[in-house]
Amino acid sequence: MGDTKNIAKDMFKQRIVQGFTATVAVISLTFWFLGNWWGSYLAAIAIIMFTVATLHWIDDEEVIEKEHLGGQPVKK
Repeated sequence: MGDTKNIAKDMFKQRIVQGFTATVAVISLTFWFLGNWWGSYLAAIAIIMFTVATLHWIDDEEVIEKEHLGGQPVKK
């Protein structure tokens, strides 16, 4: 159970990272559309970081599902 608590904390941190990088990406895209050349680079970096945070979130969800199902595969 303690491991699930640590995973939940990690998932919360990933949500914070996702929110921050999504905000930075939107602001950067706005600057890019207004003609600032650096906005495209900053937006690309923010989008990549958002993607990485989302992948970590998905991995943590799979770990929690396996723990609660006793290691049995999920039937869909």
